[in-house]
Amino acid sequence: MEALKRFLAHYRSAFPLGRYVGPALPDLPFADRSFGITLCGHLLFIYSSLFDLDFFYRSIREFCRVSREEVRVHPTVDSSGMKYGKLSEFRERIEDLGYATQILDVDHEFFRGANQTLGILVNLK
Repeated sequence: MEALKRFLAHYRSAFPLGRYVGPALPDLPFADRSFGITLCGHLLFIYSSLFDLDFFYRSIREFCRVSREEVRVHPTVDSSGMKYGKLSEFRERIEDLGYATQILDVDHEFFRGANQTLGILVNLK
């Protein structure tokens, strides 16, 4: 809760100054390798009923493009708390691009089943 309060306070003051941007996936308005680590939290996989595997794949390719080290996608479950059904296929497609993937356990669970993150190491290329 403390992190949420700090974020909201910063967001209110920094958004008007251009510190936050609101692009739409799967296209991001950032140069290649702009960020060390890119986090996609509570978007992909959670909304698997609204977006298909191709949208997730194109979005992750874009996250990998703008990242120097790693992309993290949290959590690895859909909105019902069940593991995303196409996670293995998704990981294979990402690994075919030359990236390594791993499932990381986290010590928090925002909702039931949401205690794992997909890590994608992009600095292998």
